[in-house]
Amino acid sequence: MFQAIDSLQTLTPEWREASLISDYFFHLSAAETHQMVQEVLAVLEKYRTEDLTAPVPEGAKQVTVQIQAYPRESR
Repeated sequence: MFQAIDSLQTLTPEWREASLISDYFFHLSAAETHQMVQEVLAVLEKYRTEDLTAPVPEGAKQVTVQIQAYPRESR
């Protein structure tokens, strides 16, 4: 993650605009959290690369998406 943050400065404008590092906070029930996670996973599944050993297509890069959804302690 730190390497990704450090490299943002050297990305092309196209990749800088396409990239995102962000946090979102919600007030959700367990059922709502489950539903949201399922919806996010469905979107990610549309872009999934089946064979990561295959050559990367021209103009593409291997992209990492990290997902975490868990209850936090209330403040």
